[in-house]
Amino acid sequence: MAFVIADPLLRDGSASSSHRLFAELWLNITQSRAGMTLGPPPYSALSLLQTVHSTLQSHELHVRSLLRQVGIASELLRSSTWLNATYPELPSLLSAMRDLKATPTTSKIEELVARADEMLLAFHDTRVTSHLAFILGLSDPVALIRETRDFVADLISLNHSESFLFSWARARIIGDDVCPAQGTLAARLTEFADLGRARRFIVAFVVGPSPGHLPHSDIFNFGHKNLVPFTTLAITTLPGQSPAIAHVDAPDYKSAATFALGELHKYLQSLSYSRRTRRIGVVSNDIYVRSDDGVEITLPRESIRDYEPPAVTMGNSLWLCRRSNPALASALGRCLSWLGSSERVQGEAQFVHLWLALVTLFETDDVDAIVPPLAR
Repeated sequence: MAFVIADPLLRDGSASSSHRLFAELWLNITQSRAGMTLGPPPYSALSLLQTVHSTLQSHELHVRSLLRQVGIASELLRSSTWLNATYPELPSLLSAMRDLKATPTTSKIEELVARADEMLLAFHDTRVTSHLAFILGLSDPVALIRETRDFVADLISLNHSESFLFSWARARIIGDDVCPAQGTLAARLTEFADLGRARRFIVAFVVGPSPGHLPHSDIFNFGHKNLVPFTTLAITTLPGQSPAIAHVDAPDYKSAATFALGELHKYLQSLSYSRRTRRIGVVSNDIYVRSDDGVEITLPRESIRDYEPPAVTMGNSLWLCRRSNPALASALGRCLSWLGSSERVQGEAQFVHLWLALVTLFETDDVDAIVPPLAR
């Protein structure tokens, strides 16, 4: 479903066609109903380069898989209009990638790591601002669409929540009855340059049933005496329950809540095993977040969910496939069956189902990694 913005909100006299297209693209890319062809790609050019950089140093992948990852990264970097226009040393990086693919030696890996270090350092402080300014200055709509999708993917790789990017931008582009859009569209779009910056958040929720005193961690404090006072929000507990307070750095309040919930799960798994500790979990329906500028927000727990890709349908596509290639249709059918069943299980069982889906699809058990779900 396309998200169409009312014309008066875009045609304010100061906005160029690039500004108007960027505004409509942003809301269509980040809305939860966006299809895979319009939604953000799984990685941006710079985030994939970061992955390649860390992989080269960790030696975690087989050489064949490593070279495949380097090849994908080189194609993505080569097709980036922004990086080609703003980073003069990009040809040297691409040359180092070609040399490594031709001769995968230790010296070639060290050379590529050094080149990647230089590029990531060059964009360390201007990663968001430079990309945004370049996009808003584009006149080619095809390049603008490609760079906007890459820009959103890069913000997600910087730990932004995708649903936050939609709601935050919607409030600034369109506004609402409480706070209508102020100023020109060009001025409102300059606020996007503040995205990607880590901020300090306090996240609080109620856990239970409490086994008594819970030891503090680097992130968490437990108990009412450690509860940071919220000015506008009241956190109530019942007997046998305890507030959990986390201090986290995140780019937005939703990603802060997601991170805190994930860290709580790791913390509880690290406790000495007993039936009482294994029963502990979040029991409050709301999550309370306070930002470093004093803004306090109550989030329903159901608003914090894992990223869910668009549903895969098995109808006409498999019917057409069955007529042309029965063997491929059979493999796809088995893969989709394992993929669907993985949604009904958790933990190691879910990992096994996902692994079986990959093994069925590629007809090999040489699976490098299964990436955990992203926060939506």
